[in-house]
Amino acid sequence: AYRLLLDHFLRLKEAKARMQAALRGRETLVVWIAYCLSHAAAKAAHAELEDGNSFAVPLEWSALQHLVLDQIAASDALLRVSAYLRRHSTAGGGAPVFSLADEAGTFALAEKVARSQASICVIWRKEQQNAEARKKAHWEEVKRKQALARELRLEIEKWKGKRAEVDEAIKVLRRKYNPDGINDSRFSYSNEAINEANDQYEALSADLLHIKSTLEGHHSALKA
Repeated sequence: AYRLLLDHFLRLKEAKARMQAALRGRETLVVWIAYCLSHAAAKAAHAELEDGNSFAVPLEWSALQHLVLDQIAASDALLRVSAYLRRHSTAGGGAPVFSLADEAGTFALAEKVARSQASICVIWRKEQQNAEARKKAHWEEVKRKQALARELRLEIEKWKGKRAEVDEAIKVLRRKYNPDGINDSRFSYSNEAINEANDQYEALSADLLHIKSTLEGHHSALKA
């Protein structure tokens, strides 16, 4: 919020009369104060942060000497922030926490807090159980699909064989009633022969359509 207000103020003509270095110095000080307050609140909630040999702040207190401040109140705040950071610095050997530059200390703190909290341990164990259940269910689904794929491949081969039989039956039917493949009125058949041929052809065509549909279904199931 402070940074937004400062950015808005710097766009105003009144900002030209103010020393930019002092404004930016105060901005940096406000950010560091916010970090100290957050660290103090976390320390009050989690005693693990009191251990200076394990955890420390990532900010270097000596860097504050480079700030330009134009008010006594800001200078007093700087001294207090500097003292706080110095008390919790990495000089004690602790790993920095709440830092994006080095997250190892933050993760170590999180693990230590989690192990000391019974409720968190319960959640962790439950999540481990759920993860195992999900992994088992996933593997069961994989095995089910593998078995289904084997069955479908066998079915596909069977239906391919039936399709070849139907294709051959249709060829035989055509050779029987029209050996030369000629469409000519000089070739005439009895009504009984024509009806028989039509019935056989329709039955074979229906079988072929069913086979094609079954094969498409099996192929889609294999891709799923």
